[in-house]
Amino acid sequence: MLTFRELRPDDLVAAAKLHALSGSSGYRGMVSDEYLDGPRLPQSLKSWSRRLSRSSSEALGMGAFDSEGCVGLVYFEFDHDAELGTLLDTLHVHPDSRGQRVAQSLIAAAAKHILNTRPDGPVHLRVFQVNARARRLYDLIGGEVVLQEKGRGPDGILIDECVYSWSSFRTLLPSEA
Repeated sequence: MLTFRELRPDDLVAAAKLHALSGSSGYRGMVSDEYLDGPRLPQSLKSWSRRLSRSSSEALGMGAFDSEGCVGLVYFEFDHDAELGTLLDTLHVHPDSRGQRVAQSLIAAAAKHILNTRPDGPVHLRVFQVNARARRLYDLIGGEVVLQEKGRGPDGILIDECVYSWSSFRTLLPSEA
């Protein structure tokens, strides 16, 4: 059984490890092997340390936890873009938990939490165009591709990206919610 909660500073190492592991496996074939096989944990620790130190009025990090620990992460940056609204900046699921609706459930739990603490508004994210698994999820939960453009992958190489958008956090909730 999964539980969902806001990430805390004491989740730093677990979040960074999951981020590094999920990214290394999930981006294989999309990002250079040199980058993926490199020392990703120090970079993830730095990134999550910055994220977890931000105010709850600026951002939300939420985790999905099972009896083994953290199996999913999502991170939102509020009011990131005047038109597109909040940025869903990061979504990672442990490779052993993929295909179990962890990502979908985590996004819904975060959206519900956000709606209880701040005004509703639009949400967007960027995804590699070739990331078929992620794009299936975003299509499933009602995302609309509003822009296709070149972006820089984490390894610095140009890659085709899609910007997905939702009109509000409410649209990220399951229809029975």
